[in-house]
Amino acid sequence: MIAPGIEITRHRKKDHFLEIYDEGRYFTVTGIILENRRAIENRTTELQEIHDIYLASDAAQNFAGIPPPTANASHNQLLRTGLERDKVFSALWNGERRYGNESSDDIALMNKLAYWCNADTSAMIQAFLTSPHYAQKGEGHKRKCQRSDYLPNTAKNACSTVHSTAAADYERWQQNIRKERGLVR
Repeated sequence: MIAPGIEITRHRKKDHFLEIYDEGRYFTVTGIILENRRAIENRTTELQEIHDIYLASDAAQNFAGIPPPTANASHNQLLRTGLERDKVFSALWNGERRYGNESSDDIALMNKLAYWCNADTSAMIQAFLTSPHYAQKGEGHKRKCQRSDYLPNTAKNACSTVHSTAAADYERWQQNIRKERGLVR
């Protein structure tokens, strides 16, 4: 069990040597200290730093120079930032068909929208329907997207797999900046 206060947004990342879990895995700690080792200590802050360095999403590294999101404009502002800085998101948004299957391509875009729209399904659906990805669809698939279940279920599925959001990563980035400047302990 991870100590209270730590925010695990990603468990592992391809090409890294580290995995951190806050659920779904377990190990046993006896508390018996071998040889002359120090006592087991709570290292929540250090674990969070390791997580943020090695496992935080690549998009979390992309917030330098971005003004803080405002309440009304946060979705659009973060969406624009994502389109500028996340090449995969931009390609999907603009209609790249990576998987050659309409439904697979839709969920790929929704997965990106889940991150950049902060898992807000209404904002995700609205963005999806205004994207060039949607505009390029044939009439048959546009009808499928207009069904009452298709986009809500696709958005819900995307949200169930998102490990972090742009707003959460932005806030963590801001906290790290404040720490570096000595404004937060």
